Amino acid sequence: MIPLRDQFYAWRNVVFALFLRELQSKFNDKFGLSWAFVEPFVFIFTLSFARGAISGDDVHGLPVVIFMIVGMVGYQLFITTLQSVSISIKRNKPLYAFRQVQPLAAVVGSGFIELSIKCIVVGMLCASLYLLGMPASVDETLMLITLFFTLWLFGVSTGLIFGVAAAFVPEVDKIKSLVTRPLMFISCVFLVYKTFQRSTGTT
Repeated sequence: MIPLRDQFYAWRNVVFALFLRELQSKFNDKFGLSWAFVEPFVFIFTLSFARGAISGDDVHGLPVVIFMIVGMVGYQLFITTLQSVSISIKRNKPLYAFRQVQPLAAVVGSGFIELSIKCIVVGMLCASLYLLGMPASVDETLMLITLFFTLWLFGVSTGLIFGVAAAFVPEVDKIKSLVTRPLMFISCVFLVYKTFQRSTGTT
Protein backbone atom coordinates (compact mmCIF):
# COMPACT_ATOMS: atom_id res chain seq x y z
CA MET A 1 0.00 0.00 0.00
CA ILE A 2 1.32 3.43 -0.96
CA PRO A 3 1.80 5.70 2.07
CA LEU A 4 -0.50 8.69 2.33
CA ARG A 5 2.47 11.04 2.27
CA ASP A 6 3.64 9.66 -1.08
CA GLN A 7 0.11 9.89 -2.48
CA PHE A 8 -0.11 13.55 -1.46
CA TYR A 9 3.32 14.26 -2.97
CA ALA A 10 2.29 12.65 -6.27
CA TRP A 11 -1.03 14.55 -6.30
CA ARG A 12 0.79 17.82 -5.62
CA ASN A 13 3.11 17.18 -8.56
CA VAL A 14 0.11 16.47 -10.79
CA VAL A 15 -1.58 19.72 -9.74
CA PHE A 16 1.61 21.68 -10.38
CA ALA A 17 2.04 20.07 -13.82
CA LEU A 18 -1.58 20.90 -14.72
CA PHE A 19 -1.01 24.41 -13.37
CA LEU A 20 1.89 24.93 -15.77
CA ARG A 21 -0.04 23.33 -18.64
CA GLU A 22 -3.04 25.59 -18.08
CA LEU A 23 -0.77 28.62 -17.80
CA GLN A 24 0.95 27.82 -21.08
CA SER A 25 -2.29 27.12 -22.96
CA LYS A 26 -4.03 30.18 -21.52
CA PHE A 27 -1.32 32.65 -22.58
CA ASN A 28 0.15 31.27 -25.79
CA ASP A 29 -0.01 34.43 -27.92
CA LYS A 30 2.63 37.13 -28.47
CA PHE A 31 1.77 38.99 -25.28
CA GLY A 32 2.07 35.81 -23.23
CA LEU A 33 1.55 36.06 -19.48
CA SER A 34 1.78 39.86 -19.58
CA TRP A 35 -1.70 39.95 -21.12
CA ALA A 36 -3.14 38.73 -17.81
CA PHE A 37 -1.97 41.99 -16.20
CA VAL A 38 -2.34 44.39 -19.13
CA GLU A 39 -6.00 43.53 -19.70
CA PRO A 40 -7.27 44.41 -16.17
CA PHE A 41 -5.22 47.64 -16.16
CA VAL A 42 -6.57 48.81 -19.52
CA PHE A 43 -10.13 47.78 -18.65
CA ILE A 44 -10.15 49.43 -15.23
CA PHE A 45 -8.57 52.73 -16.26
CA THR A 46 -10.70 52.96 -19.41
CA LEU A 47 -13.89 52.47 -17.41
CA SER A 48 -12.62 54.87 -14.76
CA PHE A 49 -12.11 57.57 -17.39
CA ALA A 50 -15.55 56.93 -18.89
CA ARG A 51 -17.29 56.86 -15.52
CA GLY A 52 -15.41 59.96 -14.36
CA ALA A 53 -16.52 61.85 -17.44
CA ILE A 54 -20.14 60.95 -16.69
CA SER A 55 -20.44 61.19 -12.90
CA GLY A 56 -17.42 63.26 -11.85
CA ASP A 57 -14.35 62.42 -9.78
CA ASP A 58 -16.21 60.72 -6.91
CA VAL A 59 -18.60 57.77 -6.92
CA HIS A 60 -20.46 57.04 -3.67
CA GLY A 61 -17.87 59.13 -1.84
CA LEU A 62 -14.90 57.22 -3.32
CA PRO A 63 -12.44 58.35 -5.98
CA VAL A 64 -13.68 56.88 -9.25
CA VAL A 65 -10.42 54.96 -9.88
CA ILE A 66 -10.54 53.24 -6.48
CA PHE A 67 -14.23 52.54 -6.94
CA MET A 68 -13.59 50.82 -10.28
CA ILE A 69 -10.60 48.89 -8.92
CA VAL A 70 -12.64 47.44 -6.04
CA GLY A 71 -15.54 46.61 -8.31
CA MET A 72 -13.63 45.24 -11.31
CA VAL A 73 -11.14 43.16 -9.35
CA GLY A 74 -13.98 41.47 -7.48
CA TYR A 75 -16.01 40.94 -10.63
CA GLN A 76 -13.10 39.63 -12.70
CA LEU A 77 -11.92 37.36 -9.90
CA PHE A 78 -15.30 35.65 -9.75
CA ILE A 79 -16.09 35.50 -13.45
CA THR A 80 -12.66 34.36 -14.66
CA THR A 81 -12.43 31.72 -11.93
CA LEU A 82 -15.90 30.43 -12.78
CA GLN A 83 -15.13 30.27 -16.50
CA SER A 84 -11.71 28.67 -16.09
CA VAL A 85 -12.83 26.03 -13.58
CA SER A 86 -16.01 25.16 -15.49
CA ILE A 87 -14.09 24.23 -18.66
CA SER A 88 -11.06 22.66 -16.94
CA ILE A 89 -12.73 19.26 -16.47
CA LYS A 90 -13.62 18.92 -20.15
CA ARG A 91 -10.39 20.50 -21.43
CA ASN A 92 -8.16 18.03 -19.55
CA LYS A 93 -10.28 14.97 -20.34
CA PRO A 94 -7.57 13.24 -22.47
CA LEU A 95 -5.22 13.30 -19.47
CA TYR A 96 -7.58 11.22 -17.36
CA ALA A 97 -6.21 8.15 -19.11
CA PHE A 98 -3.31 8.46 -16.67
CA ARG A 99 -4.22 7.07 -13.28
CA GLN A 100 -2.55 9.89 -11.37
CA VAL A 101 -4.59 12.62 -13.08
CA GLN A 102 -8.00 13.25 -11.55
CA PRO A 103 -10.63 15.88 -12.50
CA LEU A 104 -10.21 17.50 -9.09
CA ALA A 105 -6.55 18.20 -9.85
CA ALA A 106 -7.57 20.07 -13.00
CA VAL A 107 -10.08 22.13 -11.02
CA VAL A 108 -7.53 23.02 -8.34
CA GLY A 109 -4.89 23.93 -10.92
CA SER A 110 -7.24 26.22 -12.85
CA GLY A 111 -8.52 27.85 -9.68
CA PHE A 112 -5.04 28.62 -8.37
CA ILE A 113 -3.99 30.14 -11.69
CA GLU A 114 -6.78 32.72 -11.44
CA LEU A 115 -6.09 33.38 -7.75
CA SER A 116 -2.36 33.88 -8.37
CA ILE A 117 -2.95 36.24 -11.28
CA LYS A 118 -5.48 38.36 -9.40
CA CYS A 119 -3.25 38.63 -6.31
CA ILE A 120 -0.42 39.97 -8.47
CA VAL A 121 -2.84 42.32 -10.25
CA VAL A 122 -4.02 43.70 -6.89
CA GLY A 123 -0.42 44.35 -5.85
CA MET A 124 0.36 46.09 -9.14
CA LEU A 125 -2.79 48.21 -8.91
CA CYS A 126 -1.87 49.32 -5.39
CA ALA A 127 1.61 50.24 -6.60
CA SER A 128 0.07 52.17 -9.50
CA LEU A 129 -2.18 54.15 -7.12
CA TYR A 130 0.86 55.04 -5.02
CA LEU A 131 2.84 56.19 -8.05
CA LEU A 132 -0.13 58.24 -9.26
CA GLY A 133 -0.27 60.02 -5.93
CA MET A 134 -3.56 58.45 -4.86
CA PRO A 135 -2.69 56.60 -1.64
CA ALA A 136 -5.59 54.72 -0.09
CA SER A 137 -6.05 52.98 3.24
CA VAL A 138 -8.16 49.96 4.11
CA ASP A 139 -10.60 50.26 6.99
CA GLU A 140 -10.85 46.51 7.67
CA THR A 141 -7.93 44.66 6.10
CA LEU A 142 -8.83 41.23 7.47
CA MET A 143 -12.41 41.52 6.22
CA LEU A 144 -11.19 42.59 2.78
CA ILE A 145 -8.84 39.59 2.55
CA THR A 146 -11.58 37.25 3.80
CA LEU A 147 -14.06 38.59 1.24
CA PHE A 148 -11.45 38.24 -1.51
CA PHE A 149 -10.78 34.58 -0.79
CA THR A 150 -14.46 33.84 -0.14
CA LEU A 151 -15.33 35.27 -3.54
CA TRP A 152 -12.63 33.10 -5.11
CA LEU A 153 -13.97 29.98 -3.38
CA PHE A 154 -17.46 30.87 -4.53
CA GLY A 155 -16.18 31.15 -8.11
CA VAL A 156 -14.42 27.77 -7.86
CA SER A 157 -17.53 26.12 -6.39
CA THR A 158 -19.87 27.61 -8.98
CA GLY A 159 -17.49 26.71 -11.80
CA LEU A 160 -17.24 23.14 -10.49
CA ILE A 161 -21.03 22.82 -10.48
CA PHE A 162 -21.27 24.06 -14.07
CA GLY A 163 -18.35 21.87 -15.15
CA VAL A 164 -19.80 18.67 -13.70
CA ALA A 165 -23.25 19.47 -15.07
CA ALA A 166 -21.84 20.22 -18.54
CA ALA A 167 -20.08 16.83 -18.55
CA PHE A 168 -23.51 15.17 -18.52
CA VAL A 169 -25.59 17.84 -20.29
CA PRO A 170 -23.58 19.92 -22.81
CA GLU A 171 -26.39 22.48 -23.07
CA VAL A 172 -25.44 23.69 -19.59
CA ASP A 173 -22.68 25.77 -21.21
CA LYS A 174 -25.34 27.87 -22.94
CA ILE A 175 -27.20 28.32 -19.66
CA LYS A 176 -23.92 29.41 -18.04
CA SER A 177 -23.46 32.11 -20.68
CA LEU A 178 -26.98 33.40 -20.10
CA VAL A 179 -26.51 33.46 -16.33
CA THR A 180 -23.08 35.13 -16.29
CA ARG A 181 -23.79 37.75 -18.95
CA PRO A 182 -25.76 40.20 -16.71
CA LEU A 183 -23.48 39.76 -13.67
CA MET A 184 -21.48 42.88 -14.40
CA PHE A 185 -24.58 45.06 -14.09
CA ILE A 186 -25.53 43.63 -10.69
CA SER A 187 -21.98 43.31 -9.35
CA CYS A 188 -19.98 45.64 -7.12
CA VAL A 189 -18.83 47.53 -10.22
CA PHE A 190 -21.94 49.62 -9.63
CA LEU A 191 -22.69 48.81 -5.99
CA VAL A 192 -19.53 48.63 -3.88
CA TYR A 193 -19.03 48.32 -0.13
CA LYS A 194 -17.17 51.36 1.18
CA THR A 195 -14.03 49.56 2.27
CA PHE A 196 -11.50 52.07 1.01
CA GLN A 197 -11.07 55.69 1.97
CA ARG A 198 -8.54 58.33 1.09
CA SER A 199 -5.63 58.27 3.46
CA THR A 200 -6.17 61.97 4.18
CA GLY A 201 -9.96 61.85 4.42
CA THR A 202 -12.64 60.20 6.51
CA THR A 203 -15.43 57.77 5.68
